Amino acid sequence: MDQGLAAVLGAGVGVLGTLGTAALTYAATRRQAMDHGRVQHWQQLRDERKETYLALLSALEDFMFESGEFLVALKSTPSSELVTESQKTAGDRLTDVYRQCQRVDISGPSSMADLATKLRSAATRSFGYLDAHVRNETRLTLESVRKHSVITTELAQVRGSFVEEARRLLETFPSQ
Repeated sequence: MDQGLAAVLGAGVGVLGTLGTAALTYAATRRQAMDHGRVQHWQQLRDERKETYLALLSALEDFMFESGEFLVALKSTPSSELVTESQKTAGDRLTDVYRQCQRVDISGPSSMADLATKLRSAATRSFGYLDAHVRNETRLTLESVRKHSVITTELAQVRGSFVEEARRLLETFPSQ
């Protein structure tokens, strides 16, 4: 009878060991699947944000180019058809910047949305300054070109901050 009891106890311990191993394996597999899902979600979010940020930077680059063309046109003849065309094109590019800023507002995080708002404001100041010359039918002076240069420099600085923050955000895996 001692051998029979030993056999039953041995089998019981074996069953308990197998069940314990199965439970631990299940828990580890579930944790691994959750971690994998979290990583995939982060990668997808990072890729979507990257595309959104790049689209804003592209729209901003187009705006800055067209704004420069607007400035050149204003320097030549303040009330020409070239000025009107340049004004419209730069305004259209500014609208594109606004649209892309809205996408950044949605994509987040708030630090990037704040920088996008600063970019939009700086671009609006740049366009508004040149647009005021057209509306007031005034010629650009050396002083007004210098003031616009200061505005453009501020826009470039905010752009640099946006790029730095985007890079930091895209390289950093979120904490749990």
